[in-house]
Amino acid sequence: MKAVILKEGKDTPYLILDPAKQKFEMGGKCIPEDAEVFFTPILLWIAAYAKSPVKETKFVFKLEYYNTVTLLKILEVFKALDKIAGASIVWYMFEDDDDLSHLIDMLKIPFEIKFFDE
Repeated sequence: MKAVILKEGKDTPYLILDPAKQKFEMGGKCIPEDAEVFFTPILLWIAAYAKSPVKETKFVFKLEYYNTVTLLKILEVFKALDKIAGASIVWYMFEDDDDLSHLIDMLKIPFEIKFFDE
């Protein structure tokens, strides 16, 4: 499957979806003008990838800032990853951020929380 690599923009995060290198990562600021337009290709890529994933898919999120609309789209990404065997999520956050446990309880996917200063 072809890799997708996006550079960080003013309001959009960098994105690496590279099965050959087993690197799946999103980071930076994520407040796109239209979250639906930004996330739809990502969700379509994940759906196609889910048909033949690599053995281990560790998706790392290093989002320093995002808005509520974006968080809803990120939850859609979580749900899409939840359907992939061998997938896990690593979520980086600042120590004073709210706990995401109420959001991730609905998922079966392994979910690890790390802090930016680690």
